[in-house]
Amino acid sequence: MFMNGGEEMPARLLIAEDDTLLSATLAEFLRDEGHDVTVAPDGAAALAAADGLDFDVLLTDLRMPVMDGMALIRALRADRPALPVLVISGDVPADWRFAIGPTADGPAPLLLLRKPMSLTQLRTALAKVYPACARV
Repeated sequence: MFMNGGEEMPARLLIAEDDTLLSATLAEFLRDEGHDVTVAPDGAAALAAADGLDFDVLLTDLRMPVMDGMALIRALRADRPALPVLVISGDVPADWRFAIGPTADGPAPLLLLRKPMSLTQLRTALAKVYPACARV
């Protein structure tokens, strides 16, 4: 939740995760935290969901079928270079930041959270990439 002119507004989060149990757990937790959550099973579905959707943060796995997380980040940041991204992955290639492209080193927050993680770690990492998500 964040404040908009004194009014609490939910943060709009897009989750791209092919593990259905994990994505359901993340979505339920983040909705309970007061956020508006959209879930996609892969990068291509997330890219389609993002079309016309004004979201605040992307949470994505790196290894997914159809379109991986690195390609998804590149595609979304082509239009929104300041998009905050929280990468949630257990299988992280050494060159993942390089593979995302030059926008990874730009002004937009980009943070890696390795699986498995606790929901407390998720909350903390989300607040780091998008401070408006920090609990008051």
